[in-house]
Amino acid sequence: MHRMHSENFSMIPDIVCGDLDSITNESLRFLENKGTAVIRVREQESTDFTKCVRVIVERAEQMKLELEMLVAIGGLCGRFDHVFGCVQSMFLHQDEHPEVPLFLWHKESLLFLLPQGEHRILLDRSLTTGKCGLIPVGRPVKQVFTSGLRWDLNGHQLAFGELVSSSNEVVGNQVTVNTSDTLLFTLELNTEHLKLAPVNRKA
Repeated sequence: MHRMHSENFSMIPDIVCGDLDSITNESLRFLENKGTAVIRVREQESTDFTKCVRVIVERAEQMKLELEMLVAIGGLCGRFDHVFGCVQSMFLHQDEHPEVPLFLWHKESLLFLLPQGEHRILLDRSLTTGKCGLIPVGRPVKQVFTSGLRWDLNGHQLAFGELVSSSNEVVGNQVTVNTSDTLLFTLELNTEHLKLAPVNRKA
C-alpha cells in the first residue's frame, strides 16, 4: 500500500479491509481519494487475508453476484508463518463457502484445495510446466488415488513424516485425483506466458 501511495500505481483496489494497524493515515487518505472503500475489521482472531475473502463474499451476496471462484494474487512469499496463514485462510474459506473455490497465485505457483471426493483437473500446457505436488496439511490424508501423474498414487496415505507427493508431474493434459480428505494441490506455472493486464481506473 505504501508503494501505491509513493508511485504512480495503476492497480488501485476497490476495497481495503483489515485491522489496518500497519498502514499510515496518509496512505489511507490517498486510497480513499482514489475511490477505495476502507473497511476496518478490528477482531484479531482472523488474518487480514481471511477478513478480505469474507468481505468479498459478503459484497457479492449483497450485489446478487454469483462467484465462480476467487483468485488471490500474492501471499506466498516473505515470512513463512504468513504463508501458512494464507493456507489456513484457504481451509477456513472452504469450510464456510465450499461452492466458491479459492486459488492462491504467486509468480510460478498456483495453490488450491481438493476436498474429499474425485476431481478432474484439466491443464493448458502452454501455461503450466506440469510440475505439481499433493500436500497433506494439518492431518494425514488416509487414501489418495490418481491417474495422469508421473508417479501415480494407488490408495497411498499422505502425511508429514511419512509420504508427501511433492515434485510430482502431470504427464498429459489432465489428472484425476480421488482423495479421502482435503488435500492441497500445487502447480508450477509457465511464467513466460502469464501476464496481468494493466488496470486503468480514473481517480
